[in-house]
Amino acid sequence: MTTVSYPRYGLSFAQPPDWQGQETPHGYVMGSAVHPGMLVASLHEHRNLATLQQQAQAGIGDGATFQLMPAGGFEPVGEAGLGGIFEGMFSGDFARAYVAGLIHPHGGPGVLIVAVTTPDAFAPLHRDAVLALAASLRFDPPGQGALHDGWTRALAGSRLLHLSSASAPSGGGFASSRTELDLLADGRFRLAARSQASMSAAGLSGHSRGADGASGRWRVETAGGAESEGAEGVLVLSHDDGRHTEYRLAPGAEAGEVLLDGARWFLQRGVAAG
Repeated sequence: MTTVSYPRYGLSFAQPPDWQGQETPHGYVMGSAVHPGMLVASLHEHRNLATLQQQAQAGIGDGATFQLMPAGGFEPVGEAGLGGIFEGMFSGDFARAYVAGLIHPHGGPGVLIVAVTTPDAFAPLHRDAVLALAASLRFDPPGQGALHDGWTRALAGSRLLHLSSASAPSGGGFASSRTELDLLADGRFRLAARSQASMSAAGLSGHSRGADGASGRWRVETAGGAESEGAEGVLVLSHDDGRHTEYRLAPGAEAGEVLLDGARWFLQRGVAAG
Protein backbone atom coordinates (compact mmCIF):
# COMPACT_ATOMS: atom_id res chain seq x y z
CA MET A 1 0.00 0.00 0.00
CA THR A 2 1.45 3.36 -1.08
CA THR A 3 1.44 6.26 1.40
CA VAL A 4 1.35 9.79 -0.02
CA SER A 5 2.70 12.55 2.23
CA TYR A 6 2.58 16.34 2.16
CA PRO A 7 4.50 17.48 5.27
CA ARG A 8 4.10 21.13 4.31
CA TYR A 9 0.34 20.79 4.82
CA GLY A 10 0.48 18.21 7.61
CA LEU A 11 -1.26 15.60 5.44
CA SER A 12 -0.70 11.97 4.50
CA PHE A 13 -2.97 9.23 3.17
CA ALA A 14 -2.84 5.73 1.72
CA GLN A 15 -3.93 4.86 -1.79
CA PRO A 16 -6.98 2.54 -1.57
CA PRO A 17 -6.51 -1.03 -2.84
CA ASP A 18 -6.61 -1.38 -6.66
CA TRP A 19 -5.93 2.35 -7.18
CA GLN A 20 -2.58 3.83 -8.30
CA GLY A 21 -1.81 7.48 -8.88
CA GLN A 22 0.54 10.37 -9.30
CA GLU A 23 0.82 14.06 -8.44
CA THR A 24 -0.63 16.50 -11.01
CA PRO A 25 -1.36 20.26 -11.03
CA HIS A 26 -4.97 19.35 -10.14
CA GLY A 27 -4.13 17.18 -7.13
CA TYR A 28 -3.21 13.54 -6.60
CA VAL A 29 -5.01 11.63 -9.38
CA MET A 30 -5.56 7.87 -9.19
CA GLY A 31 -6.81 5.32 -11.69
CA SER A 32 -7.53 1.61 -11.53
CA ALA A 33 -6.98 -1.35 -13.82
CA VAL A 34 -10.13 -3.01 -12.48
CA HIS A 35 -12.48 -0.14 -11.58
CA PRO A 36 -13.91 2.53 -13.94
CA GLY A 37 -13.37 6.25 -13.44
CA MET A 38 -10.81 8.14 -11.42
CA LEU A 39 -10.13 9.06 -7.82
CA VAL A 40 -8.76 12.53 -7.02
CA ALA A 41 -7.50 14.02 -3.75
CA SER A 42 -6.97 17.79 -3.70
CA LEU A 43 -6.86 20.67 -1.23
CA HIS A 44 -9.64 23.04 -0.23
CA GLU A 45 -9.53 26.26 1.79
CA HIS A 46 -12.50 25.79 4.14
CA ARG A 47 -11.78 25.80 7.88
CA ASN A 48 -15.13 24.62 9.28
CA LEU A 49 -17.98 22.32 8.34
CA ALA A 50 -20.49 25.16 7.92
CA THR A 51 -18.63 26.81 5.05
CA LEU A 52 -17.70 23.42 3.57
CA GLN A 53 -21.34 22.37 3.47
CA GLN A 54 -22.38 25.73 2.02
CA GLN A 55 -19.89 25.26 -0.82
CA ALA A 56 -20.97 21.65 -1.36
CA GLN A 57 -24.60 22.68 -1.68
CA ALA A 58 -23.61 25.24 -4.33
CA GLY A 59 -21.71 22.56 -6.25
CA ILE A 60 -18.06 22.00 -7.02
CA GLY A 61 -16.20 22.72 -10.24
CA ASP A 62 -13.38 24.62 -11.89
CA GLY A 63 -15.51 26.60 -14.34
CA ALA A 64 -14.01 24.79 -17.31
CA THR A 65 -13.49 21.01 -17.19
CA PHE A 66 -16.06 19.91 -14.63
CA GLN A 67 -19.13 21.01 -12.72
CA LEU A 68 -20.86 18.73 -10.22
CA MET A 69 -23.99 19.39 -8.16
CA PRO A 70 -25.27 17.43 -5.14
CA ALA A 71 -27.83 14.75 -6.02
CA GLY A 72 -29.10 14.30 -2.46
CA GLY A 73 -28.21 14.90 1.15
CA PHE A 74 -24.86 14.63 2.91
CA GLU A 75 -23.55 12.11 5.41
CA PRO A 76 -20.83 12.51 8.06
CA VAL A 77 -17.33 11.40 7.03
CA GLY A 78 -14.81 11.00 9.83
CA GLU A 79 -14.77 13.39 12.77
CA ALA A 80 -14.94 16.58 10.70
CA GLY A 81 -16.13 15.87 7.19
CA LEU A 82 -19.15 15.24 5.01
CA GLY A 83 -19.83 13.35 1.82
CA GLY A 84 -22.51 12.71 -0.75
CA ILE A 85 -23.36 11.81 -4.34
CA PHE A 86 -22.92 14.47 -7.03
CA GLU A 87 -23.97 14.61 -10.68
CA GLY A 88 -23.02 16.83 -13.59
CA MET A 89 -20.36 17.16 -16.27
CA PHE A 90 -16.75 16.01 -16.18
CA SER A 91 -14.39 16.56 -19.13
CA GLY A 92 -17.35 17.07 -21.45
CA ASP A 93 -19.24 13.90 -20.42
CA PHE A 94 -22.15 13.28 -18.08
CA ALA A 95 -20.78 12.09 -14.74
CA ARG A 96 -21.76 10.76 -11.33
CA ALA A 97 -19.44 10.99 -8.34
CA TYR A 98 -19.09 10.44 -4.65
CA VAL A 99 -17.44 13.47 -3.04
CA ALA A 100 -16.12 13.91 0.50
CA GLY A 101 -14.59 16.98 2.09
CA LEU A 102 -12.64 16.91 5.37
CA ILE A 103 -11.51 19.75 7.61
CA HIS A 104 -7.90 19.94 8.82
CA PRO A 105 -8.08 19.91 12.65
CA HIS A 106 -4.77 21.81 12.95
CA GLY A 107 -5.74 24.74 10.73
CA GLY A 108 -4.11 23.64 7.48
CA PRO A 109 -5.88 23.26 4.13
CA GLY A 110 -8.53 20.55 4.08
CA VAL A 111 -8.86 17.62 1.70
CA LEU A 112 -11.44 17.10 -1.05
CA ILE A 113 -11.79 13.52 -2.35
CA VAL A 114 -13.72 12.76 -5.54
CA ALA A 115 -14.45 9.38 -7.16
CA VAL A 116 -16.02 10.10 -10.55
CA THR A 117 -17.14 8.03 -13.53
CA THR A 118 -20.02 7.83 -16.00
CA PRO A 119 -23.53 7.50 -14.54
CA ASP A 120 -23.91 3.91 -15.84
CA ALA A 121 -20.55 2.81 -14.35
CA PHE A 122 -21.02 4.44 -10.95
CA ALA A 123 -21.22 1.84 -8.15
CA PRO A 124 -20.88 1.50 -4.36
CA LEU A 125 -17.17 0.77 -4.88
CA HIS A 126 -16.62 4.46 -5.69
CA ARG A 127 -18.04 5.55 -2.35
CA ASP A 128 -15.98 2.80 -0.69
CA ALA A 129 -12.77 4.10 -2.30
CA VAL A 130 -13.42 7.65 -1.09
CA LEU A 131 -14.23 6.51 2.43
CA ALA A 132 -11.14 4.26 2.53
CA LEU A 133 -8.89 7.13 1.54
CA ALA A 134 -10.63 9.42 4.05
CA ALA A 135 -10.18 6.85 6.83
CA SER A 136 -6.45 6.65 6.07
CA LEU A 137 -5.93 10.42 6.25
CA ARG A 138 -3.49 11.56 8.91
CA PHE A 139 -3.57 15.20 9.95
CA ASP A 140 -0.55 16.77 11.66
CA PRO A 141 0.34 20.41 12.35
CA PRO A 142 1.37 21.88 8.98
CA GLY A 143 5.11 21.87 8.52
CA GLN A 144 7.33 24.09 6.47
CA GLY A 145 9.95 23.24 3.90
CA ALA A 146 13.51 24.43 4.22
CA LEU A 147 13.56 28.17 3.66
CA HIS A 148 15.47 29.49 0.66
CA ASP A 149 17.48 32.38 2.13
CA GLY A 150 18.87 33.51 -1.23
CA TRP A 151 15.48 34.10 -2.80
CA THR A 152 14.15 35.60 0.42
CA ARG A 153 16.92 38.21 0.49
CA ALA A 154 16.41 38.94 -3.21
CA LEU A 155 12.65 39.48 -2.96
CA ALA A 156 12.16 41.09 0.47
CA GLY A 157 10.98 44.68 0.05
CA SER A 158 10.19 44.31 -3.66
CA ARG A 159 7.20 44.46 -6.00
CA LEU A 160 6.46 41.84 -8.65
CA LEU A 161 4.46 43.16 -11.60
CA HIS A 162 2.67 40.99 -14.17
CA LEU A 163 1.05 42.47 -17.30
CA SER A 164 -1.02 40.69 -19.91
CA SER A 165 -3.17 41.69 -22.87
CA ALA A 166 -5.00 40.01 -25.70
CA SER A 167 -7.11 41.13 -28.63
CA ALA A 168 -9.69 39.29 -30.68
CA PRO A 169 -9.30 38.89 -34.46
CA SER A 170 -10.54 41.75 -36.63
CA GLY A 171 -10.70 44.15 -33.71
CA GLY A 172 -13.65 42.37 -32.08
CA GLY A 173 -12.43 42.86 -28.52
CA PHE A 174 -9.57 43.52 -26.15
CA ALA A 175 -8.67 42.40 -22.64
CA SER A 176 -5.83 43.40 -20.32
CA SER A 177 -4.81 42.79 -16.73
CA ARG A 178 -2.25 44.17 -14.28
CA THR A 179 -1.25 42.34 -11.10
CA GLU A 180 1.02 43.81 -8.42
CA LEU A 181 2.44 41.61 -5.67
CA ASP A 182 4.29 43.47 -2.91
CA LEU A 183 6.59 41.24 -0.85
CA LEU A 184 7.32 43.33 2.23
CA ALA A 185 10.48 42.98 4.28
CA ASP A 186 8.44 42.15 7.42
CA GLY A 187 7.09 38.97 5.81
CA ARG A 188 3.70 40.40 4.79
CA PHE A 189 2.41 40.59 1.21
CA ARG A 190 -0.11 42.77 -0.61
CA LEU A 191 -1.74 41.62 -3.84
CA ALA A 192 -3.71 43.92 -6.15
CA ALA A 193 -5.14 42.83 -9.49
CA ARG A 194 -7.02 44.95 -12.02
CA SER A 195 -8.54 43.90 -15.34
CA GLN A 196 -10.60 45.38 -18.12
CA ALA A 197 -12.22 43.98 -21.24
CA SER A 198 -14.20 45.34 -24.16
CA MET A 199 -15.99 43.70 -27.06
CA SER A 200 -17.73 44.76 -30.23
CA ALA A 201 -19.55 42.41 -32.56
CA ALA A 202 -22.61 42.55 -34.82
CA GLY A 203 -23.38 46.10 -33.82
CA LEU A 204 -23.17 45.34 -30.10
CA SER A 205 -20.50 46.60 -27.74
CA GLY A 206 -19.66 46.21 -24.07
CA HIS A 207 -17.01 47.07 -21.54
CA SER A 208 -16.15 45.70 -18.11
CA ARG A 209 -13.64 46.41 -15.36
CA GLY A 210 -12.69 44.45 -12.27
CA ALA A 211 -10.40 44.65 -9.27
CA ASP A 212 -9.32 42.23 -6.61
CA GLY A 213 -6.93 42.25 -3.67
CA ALA A 214 -5.49 40.06 -0.94
CA SER A 215 -2.98 40.15 1.89
CA GLY A 216 -1.18 37.76 4.20
CA ARG A 217 2.29 36.39 4.83
CA TRP A 218 4.89 35.18 2.32
CA ARG A 219 7.95 32.96 2.37
CA VAL A 220 10.19 31.17 -0.11
CA GLU A 221 11.01 27.50 0.33
CA THR A 222 13.55 25.36 -1.49
CA ALA A 223 12.14 23.47 -4.44
CA GLY A 224 13.97 20.27 -3.51
CA GLY A 225 17.63 19.56 -3.04
CA ALA A 226 20.22 21.89 -1.58
CA GLU A 227 19.93 25.63 -1.98
CA SER A 228 22.31 26.99 -4.60
CA GLU A 229 22.87 30.15 -6.58
CA GLY A 230 20.15 30.56 -9.21
CA ALA A 231 18.21 27.54 -7.92
CA GLU A 232 14.45 27.40 -8.21
CA GLY A 233 12.25 28.01 -5.18
CA VAL A 234 8.61 27.89 -4.16
CA LEU A 235 6.92 31.19 -3.31
CA VAL A 236 4.25 30.46 -0.68
CA LEU A 237 1.49 32.98 0.01
CA SER A 238 -0.54 32.31 3.18
CA HIS A 239 -3.62 34.53 2.79
CA ASP A 240 -5.30 36.16 5.75
CA ASP A 241 -8.56 34.39 4.78
CA GLY A 242 -6.92 30.97 5.16
CA ARG A 243 -6.12 30.21 1.53
CA HIS A 244 -2.64 29.09 0.43
CA THR A 245 -1.15 29.86 -2.97
CA GLU A 246 2.13 28.48 -4.30
CA TYR A 247 4.20 29.47 -7.32
CA ARG A 248 7.27 27.80 -8.80
CA LEU A 249 9.91 30.53 -8.66
CA ALA A 250 12.78 30.71 -11.15
CA PRO A 251 15.19 33.36 -12.49
CA GLY A 252 13.97 35.29 -15.53
CA ALA A 253 15.73 35.43 -18.88
CA GLU A 254 16.64 39.09 -18.33
CA ALA A 255 17.82 41.10 -15.34
CA GLY A 256 14.90 42.49 -13.35
CA GLU A 257 12.60 39.58 -14.19
CA VAL A 258 11.48 36.45 -12.36
CA LEU A 259 9.27 33.58 -13.46
CA LEU A 260 6.25 32.47 -11.42
CA ASP A 261 4.95 29.16 -12.77
CA GLY A 262 6.70 30.06 -16.02
CA ALA A 263 5.03 33.49 -16.40
CA ARG A 264 7.24 36.60 -16.58
CA TRP A 265 6.99 39.11 -13.72
CA PHE A 266 8.98 42.35 -13.51
CA LEU A 267 10.92 42.91 -10.30
CA GLN A 268 10.82 46.39 -8.76
CA ARG A 269 12.83 46.95 -5.57
CA GLY A 270 12.28 49.32 -2.69
CA VAL A 271 8.62 48.76 -1.71
CA ALA A 272 7.83 50.19 1.73
CA ALA A 273 5.54 48.59 4.32
CA GLY A 274 2.25 50.14 5.31
